[in-house]
Amino acid sequence: MAYTTNRIKIEYCVPCGYLPQASELATELLQHLRHDVEAIELVTGDSGVFDVKLNDDLIYSHFDTGTFPTTKEILTTVKDKGQ
Repeated sequence: MAYTTNRIKIEYCVPCGYLPQASELATELLQHLRHDVEAIELVTGDSGVFDVKLNDDLIYSHFDTGTFPTTKEILTTVKDKGQ
């Protein structure tokens, strides 16, 4: 197993009730990427935010798409851009 420094951060809107989507995405990513990520962090936010960052680079934004990311979208991006 290779050492990885990939870190995923999921910032979600608390007042909007986005915790279920954030925790589900984090769980699914951990199941698929457990050996390819150092950490998956959930960060509370507001104002409708649902952003996913890989190593501090924004890879998905609810503001840009108007939808929540699928696990497949994030997995593909992590595998393409990850270290």
